[in-house]
Amino acid sequence: MLALCLAGAVLLPLGCKQSSKPAAAPGPENAVVAEQKSAASGQIAAPNNCVPPDCKNDAAPAGAPTQSASAAPVVADVPTTKLKLDREFRSLLYSVFFRYAYAQLGPSGRSTVANLHDEALNATHIVLTGRTDTSGDPVLNEKLAQQRADAVKRGFSKIGVQSSVIDTRIDTSGKTELEPGTVTPLLPQIDVLRARRVDIFIETLQDAKKP
Repeated sequence: MLALCLAGAVLLPLGCKQSSKPAAAPGPENAVVAEQKSAASGQIAAPNNCVPPDCKNDAAPAGAPTQSASAAPVVADVPTTKLKLDREFRSLLYSVFFRYAYAQLGPSGRSTVANLHDEALNATHIVLTGRTDTSGDPVLNEKLAQQRADAVKRGFSKIGVQSSVIDTRIDTSGKTELEPGTVTPLLPQIDVLRARRVDIFIETLQDAKKP
């Protein structure tokens, strides 16, 4: 017959000894071992301070499709349309010259204005710049430059051009160089004579040229 020994509420066979050593509490070492075992089995252990259901496994399941962060957006082709203009702007440059200290249009100046009849009537903007050389009194040169511009303006008014499209300016710096593309029937060979003039800028809106 086996004698039974009483250890707490547990019946033990005779000769059995109850270990007085308590079960080891989970410590850092045990947590590392558990994490290693979980990793070996293909699972990821949840953090020790995480309480379900807040604990989530962020690792994507095997075979799940992944999204590329650098995927380029798809841009659809936008059809382009060429703009065809029926009318276009055209700029014209002319110059008329004056005698020394004179502000009256001579025969050549009157002829130039008359030849610009069609362009001037269709003009959207006309700029007349009266000029002088640098000799003499600067104040008198300013008045003379304005008188020359006004003389050409009166010439355009006589052929029916509205004064509202004409602006006048002055320049007494003695500029002798003409703007590129300037048309003139008479070009003085002496620089000082070229400074005594009125530059005519005409901007018109004409039918566009066919390609």
